[in-house]
Amino acid sequence: MVFKNIRSLLSRIYRYLRQSLGLGSTQKIWDGIYSSKDEIILKKNDWNWFSNWQYNEICKIIEKHNANPDDFFGGRSLRERSLFPLIISLVGQNKSTIKILDIGGGVGIDYLTILNYCKISAKIQYFIVDIPEVGKKVETIFKNFPDITYLNWESYSENCANLDVILFNSSVQYFDDYKEKILDITKLDAEYIVFIRLAAGHFNSYLTKQVNIPGVETPYWFINIEELRTLLSNSGYKLLYQSRGDIEYYQGNFSESYRMGRTWNFVFAKI
Repeated sequence: MVFKNIRSLLSRIYRYLRQSLGLGSTQKIWDGIYSSKDEIILKKNDWNWFSNWQYNEICKIIEKHNANPDDFFGGRSLRERSLFPLIISLVGQNKSTIKILDIGGGVGIDYLTILNYCKISAKIQYFIVDIPEVGKKVETIFKNFPDITYLNWESYSENCANLDVILFNSSVQYFDDYKEKILDITKLDAEYIVFIRLAAGHFNSYLTKQVNIPGVETPYWFINIEELRTLLSNSGYKLLYQSRGDIEYYQGNFSESYRMGRTWNFVFAKI
C-alpha cells in the first residue's frame, strides 16, 4: 500500500512537471513559414490577457517574498531564471553600481531574480522597455522599488548612457526587423549584451506566427545563429558564452529543417 501511494505521488509530480515545463506537449505554438510580415494574417492581437497574467504572477511572487524571502521563486528556480542573475553577480562584483537595460522585459521578473539570487553589494539600476500597457503595470507593481524604471520606446536611449548589461530574454524574436534592433542596441555601447531563451538554430532565419497566447497572434522570428554572431562581431562584440535552454519546444507541425528544439543562451562582451 505504501509503495502504491508513493508511486501514485511520483506519477502526479511527474505529470505536473511535464505540464509546467511544457515537456512532451503537442500544443501548436507556431504556425506557418513566412519570408515577410506582410504575408502573415493576424486574426487577434489583444495582449491584455498576457500582460494581466504577468502582473498577477509578479504580485504573487512579491507577496510570497514578503512572507518568506528564502522561498522567493519556488518552481521558477530553473536554470533559465538563474542564469541572468549569475551573469549580473559576476559583472557587478567589483562595481559600486550596475546599470541594466531589459529590452521587452515585461513586468520585471528578471529584476526580481536579481534581487533574490545576487549577493553583490553593487547598487542595481534597472530599466525596462516594453509596450505602454506593460509600463503602467511596472510602475504600479514597483512603486516602492526606486531602482527599477520603465522607459518608452521613443526615448529610452536618452536614459541609457554607461550601461553595463543589455538583456533580451525571449524578446528580440518579436521585432519586425530584429537585425536593425540589434544594431541599434549595440550603439548604446553596453559592456555586455545577453540573449536568453533565444529562438535560434542553424537553419536560415525565418518568420512564423505565434498562436499559443490567448487572444494573440503575433509574428515571430527564428534566427540563424551565425547571422547573430556576425551582427554582434561587426558591431564590436565577441561571444563569451553559449548554452541550450532546458525545455524542448514542440514544432511537430514544421519540417525537421525548421525545428529549433531547445532555445539558446548567449553572452557577448564589448571588445
